[in-house]
Amino acid sequence: MKYTIKWVVVALIIITSVYSAMAATNGKIAGRVVDKDSGEPLPAVNVVIEGTTLGATTDLDGQYFILIIPPGRYVLRATMVGYKDMSVQNVLVQTDLTTRINFELEATILDVGEVVVVVAERPLIEPDVTGSRMTTSAAALALMPIDDMEDILTLTAGAVEEDGSLHIRGGRNREVAFMIDGALVADPVTGAFDGDIPEMALEEVSVQTGGFGAEYGSAQSGIINMILKEGGPRYSGAFRMKTSDFSGYRTDPWHEQLWNVEGSFGGPVPYVKDLRFYLSGEWESDKGRFPNDDQQPLTMTGKLTYNVTPKIKLTANGTVYMNDYTVFDRGTYDYNLYRRNSFEDLNSDFSQAQNPLLVDGSGNPWYGNGQMDSEWVDYNNNGTYEEVWIDTDNDGIKDTNAEFNDLNGNGILDSEDLNANGSMDSYNMLDNTPEFIARNNQFGVTLTHTLNQKTFYEVRLNEQRTYLKWNILENTNEDSDGDGRFDHGEDLNGNNILDAGEDYNGNGVLDLTEDLNGNGSFDFELDSNHDGIPDYGYDLGLDGLPFTGDLGENDGITTTEDMDGDGRFDANEDLNGNGLWDYLIYGPDHDLYVDENHNGYVDASEIGDQANWIPMTELPMFGVGEKDDDGFFDYGVGNTYHRDRWHEDESYSYNMQYHITSQVNPHHQLKAGVEATYYDIMVYDVDAASGGNIYGEDYSVFPHSFATYVQDKMEFEGLIVNAGIRFDYFNANYDYYPSDITDPVLDYTVGGEIKNPTSVPAKYAWSPRLGISHPITDRDVLYFNYGHYFQVPRLNYLFENITFQLYGAFPRMGNANLEPEQTTSYELGIKHQFADDLVLNVTGFFKDITGLTDTQQIYYSASNWYGIYQNTDYGNVRGFEVTLIRPRISYMSGTLTYTYSFARGKNSSPTADYVTIWEGNNVPTTETYLDWDQRHTVSANLDLRTLNDEQFFGIPHTDNLGFNFILGYGSGMPWSPPTRDQDKWKYENTERMPYTVNLDMIVDKGFYWNNLYTKFFIEVRNLFDKVNIYDIDDEEWYALQVDASGNRIYDADGAYDNPTVYGARRLIRLGVGMEF
Repeated sequence: MKYTIKWVVVALIIITSVYSAMAATNGKIAGRVVDKDSGEPLPAVNVVIEGTTLGATTDLDGQYFILIIPPGRYVLRATMVGYKDMSVQNVLVQTDLTTRINFELEATILDVGEVVVVVAERPLIEPDVTGSRMTTSAAALALMPIDDMEDILTLTAGAVEEDGSLHIRGGRNREVAFMIDGALVADPVTGAFDGDIPEMALEEVSVQTGGFGAEYGSAQSGIINMILKEGGPRYSGAFRMKTSDFSGYRTDPWHEQLWNVEGSFGGPVPYVKDLRFYLSGEWESDKGRFPNDDQQPLTMTGKLTYNVTPKIKLTANGTVYMNDYTVFDRGTYDYNLYRRNSFEDLNSDFSQAQNPLLVDGSGNPWYGNGQMDSEWVDYNNNGTYEEVWIDTDNDGIKDTNAEFNDLNGNGILDSEDLNANGSMDSYNMLDNTPEFIARNNQFGVTLTHTLNQKTFYEVRLNEQRTYLKWNILENTNEDSDGDGRFDHGEDLNGNNILDAGEDYNGNGVLDLTEDLNGNGSFDFELDSNHDGIPDYGYDLGLDGLPFTGDLGENDGITTTEDMDGDGRFDANEDLNGNGLWDYLIYGPDHDLYVDENHNGYVDASEIGDQANWIPMTELPMFGVGEKDDDGFFDYGVGNTYHRDRWHEDESYSYNMQYHITSQVNPHHQLKAGVEATYYDIMVYDVDAASGGNIYGEDYSVFPHSFATYVQDKMEFEGLIVNAGIRFDYFNANYDYYPSDITDPVLDYTVGGEIKNPTSVPAKYAWSPRLGISHPITDRDVLYFNYGHYFQVPRLNYLFENITFQLYGAFPRMGNANLEPEQTTSYELGIKHQFADDLVLNVTGFFKDITGLTDTQQIYYSASNWYGIYQNTDYGNVRGFEVTLIRPRISYMSGTLTYTYSFARGKNSSPTADYVTIWEGNNVPTTETYLDWDQRHTVSANLDLRTLNDEQFFGIPHTDNLGFNFILGYGSGMPWSPPTRDQDKWKYENTERMPYTVNLDMIVDKGFYWNNLYTKFFIEVRNLFDKVNIYDIDDEEWYALQVDASGNRIYDADGAYDNPTVYGARRLIRLGVGMEF
């Protein structure tokens, strides 16, 4: 029975976990065992890791090594007959590294069970590190005032954050590979890490900024490997909650109102020996720094580990991330201009300047008079503008002047009551900006098989799904004339063709004016409730016959001119063709333009003949981008938002890996591997810009890649070498690329059909890697590394608008034939240990970057052109880093990093040349400083802490008390002064913004109750409330604004006071946490 349970568990782990890039997830312990008195090596000593099945036996020289150890802290035990057992506690194992533990065993005559116990001290200098690397443990993470991975990365030397994007050693923001347990988790379309990992799920985070081994691909600037915790032999768990939702303690725009809850639980699975689990989750409700900046992310992770036999281990992990959110700042979409509320009584269309005749009964202008005004007349004097229609001369025809008082003579019923609810309202303009739905799921299984003490292999299967959707940016009012009703015209689908069933008056003509007899009068029937249908029983057609529901079309005598009974000549208002006034039926949050089935038509219009459906490329565009007198967007008639866009993308990545590692002898560890990845990507996007320009894309593609590598880790006395080579292959798997990009399509009026399509050739690259570490003394290490790094451009640069649609002016096209981007990197460094409490690391680096993506102008006619992505950009980065590390001694530990660097390149963005050409300027011909070229960068983490039974300077009740600080400083980022010179690039990033500095702090106090540890904490962000400028809203405004004395005032937030240019102000959070 126990074997049945075992193999059922094995099958379940494999079935439930299917998606990785190659990356190490384990470390190694190695050392030598000798006789304490003689110093002679001891063979056949058993060295085991307590609580695991991992161990080794020493060889004739007393050497041993233990492979495939998950990162963490362990107890290592050495035993041999005739010697006292010896245990070494607190042995730290890190991914990719070798932890050296030597034993000196004492001889004993009798086996009395005596054990010698020592505590391992972590070496301050790790001699086998041949590159730049920072590893942060779970214990350290728990002490810091951090929220997410980005906060951790900013502590890394060489890391710069610019406009919300992370750059490592001068590289672009998508040159970093994010991994979970060795699995690449970036969105293949955008290259971004779209998910999150709960802090409590992490065992360690390893950040490499130079000297990547050959097993790492898909990155040019950095490798971030997040290792998930595994369940232990005993149950353990943790809980933490924090909040900043203190009523009234702050005001906009610096509000957050955060509630964050995180928990974890792990241990053995009952009834199944050697099966362990670890679960964690995090939920958050965050109102953000600005209005309409809400999010509620939920992240859940799980990990199963099962030692099927002493030599076979199965590991399965999964991550589920869900987030529904809105945003205030989306870069080119300037939602800052939507932040004003729009009041019905302050409609600029009815201002005195634009409509001087619109006055109330007291002669006051409608605008701002404190009441709801309308051209309806209150005939029964009941104080309510009821829809009552009066035949003043009893001739059976409703009189023109009896319907409404057309004060301004425009023939339209003007009303401030835009939503026809009978009251004055205000509209939060941000309420109708897009709502985003983001999902990121990752599952993986790893089989580890130890063939013998020296050799093991791993097989990994992984799957990742990313999904992003946002609804259309709109607040469209289907009541185009503002009379408070939906007015049916005759052209119901808006195609300007008389379709079957649309000739309401039966005259065989498409009548947009409804004035059938041309007398300029409205001849109509009674419609007392204004539902667009005459009252039942009344004489609709003035033919003496009561209305019975046939709209007077088939009685053959007389037909009313007012089809909908509202007394006016009406054009079409049913913008999505569904026959309804959507505002009244579905409410203000309903989207008119929805295409859930991706067939290119507005879903609501898909009624009847397809010829009458409304294409998404022909959305009604009127009243677009209406603003008030101050330049802020205003609610009113028409599409008062800009621009309309519907987007949905989904990608699946399936990855298989095989790695084999063999410790051939104490000096050589060989590792080789292969991997293959298959992508299934869908993108659907419709983007309605101004001027009737329509952009978008609709594609499904299936690229695939392959890689293999081999590397040798050579460890000698005084020399460690990591040498390897990697081969990468990528196939866009696309067969419809134009043979001639200057003549790409058959029809240049719309595009979409490729002329002379051809297949895109596969791309490949060889990447040699070399790292050398030379321990000069036990306190000094010199290291050097060199490497070629290959990265396929983000896949949206390959496939954006890949069908070459030409609906909009100057469209931008993906290029499935893009070459890989490549970086050649050099690094030289030295480490020195001062006494026992301080390490200095000085590193110099240089990067030569080629084949970066930018855009090229291609003319397809005499006056029309499009932009296509090409490998035309390049850059170089150089600098040095200084890092000081102090382990915990006398309550204090910390790190300090300083980076001095230059980052130059042809452009800072893959679309820079496109924008330059569109503006009529000349393309750069040489390098300039990049947008993230920060000359001086400083980061520091300081921890002051007492443990149990310790006190600060003998002060009572200061045990388990901690203070943790994170300091960040950056010299001014570059910005470009305004110029009229067409060689604008000459002035690119020639001036500097002010420096920024920020200090975060967390104070915690813990208490033990038996095995339960509880702590309370206060977290303060931006402790000194520094106003930091991170961006400039309008460079020309910033450059030219002066005060009354003529001095420049450097107003970074621009004419519209854009708050996103500033960093967050002081923020206070309170929290409680528990561990057991």
